Amino acid sequence: MKLFNLFIDESGIANPKANRSGCYILCGCLTNAYSREQLRIKADQIKFKFWEKTNIVFHSREIWRKEKDFSSLKDEETNKSFQKLIFDFLTRGSYQVFVVVVDNNKAVKLNWDNRKVYKETSDIIVRNFILSLLATKARGRLVIESATSEKDFLR
Repeated sequence: MKLFNLFIDESGIANPKANRSGCYILCGCLTNAYSREQLRIKADQIKFKFWEKTNIVFHSREIWRKEKDFSSLKDEETNKSFQKLIFDFLTRGSYQVFVVVVDNNKAVKLNWDNRKVYKETSDIIVRNFILSLLATKARGRLVIESATSEKDFLR
């Protein structure tokens, strides 16, 4: 029986009253061990091509802002080349993505707090993960990336 891992991470602030972000995003990436290794190899190839090392983390905020390790993307040709490789990497990889987006303005109107946001988004991601496992008759494991113990809501 195949084993699939679901890697979960978030973007934004779960507290809908926080003014820093208009939304909160919870994302899950489902892949098996072989596909995960192939993705790692391809990502490392991109990292080595641009930085000659592989310990770079693809943080969307830093890529978008061309900050820190991604400051080299301020060069237009480098940026175009990087974008092409990343697009190819993302479109050709063997994985499935589950995404839940909370509009913080709507969440405030519904009187949601961060716990409600965590519960609603994680319930949707986990439900879709289980449905995928049932459809493929596979086993699964959750891998949650969290910055604080409060965010370890699924463990």
